[in-house]
Amino acid sequence: PIPCVPWQSQTSGQYQRRVHGECTTFYKIIMSEEKTMRVTDEKELSLREFRKLFHKDKHRRFVLGLNKKTDQLEYWLMQHLQMSGVYWGVCAMALINCLDEMDKTEIIKFVMNCRHENGAFGGNIGHDPHLLYTLSAVQILVIFNEEHRIDADQIATRA
Repeated sequence: PIPCVPWQSQTSGQYQRRVHGECTTFYKIIMSEEKTMRVTDEKELSLREFRKLFHKDKHRRFVLGLNKKTDQLEYWLMQHLQMSGVYWGVCAMALINCLDEMDKTEIIKFVMNCRHENGAFGGNIGHDPHLLYTLSAVQILVIFNEEHRIDADQIATRA
């Protein structure tokens, strides 16, 4: 069983460990490494029960709809984080086996348009290059089997 700590009794460090733990837990459950997941001190879910409760279609629709909310202030306030957002969306869709529903061509086009002459990537088109966004861009390209677009030597020596 995998323990879950209640939100109310957590310090900042505990919160960070919990978020990391939840990601690891979710991955393990999806990959069938764990047979049960503890949701409270008294209750555990089997993998089969978890899969019944997991609303895959709601998650899929949420991720696919994120880039369409251009009428909301949050969309425009988060433009500097676009590359990271694309990475997390791609990862989420890959985890629930829906990656083929994403527009690979548009995503690769976006990623490559964020690339700078020095090989590094910015958080969005026209934004300065940064190590974090370069990592996200490389990870996106790898997930989509587009490694040939990465100039590893240029990134390693100039970025």
